[in-house]
Amino acid sequence: MVMGKKAYLFCRDLDACKRAAMMYSLFGACKVLDKNPERWLCYVLKHIDSTPEDKLYTLLPEFWEDEEQ
Repeated sequence: MVMGKKAYLFCRDLDACKRAAMMYSLFGACKVLDKNPERWLCYVLKHIDSTPEDKLYTLLPEFWEDEEQ
């Protein structure tokens, strides 16, 4: 939360603030789980279109397994 505190000050609308907070949370989860956030995000962006809606939760950092580790 501290990282985004100043950034949220300049968000012009509530939706932008919510999206920024969501990304900080996901990257924070990657850090806690000791996963590379850059590789995780690349994986999500490549697979989000082909993932069924009821399986989107599998793209969260806690379910993602990094092949390169």
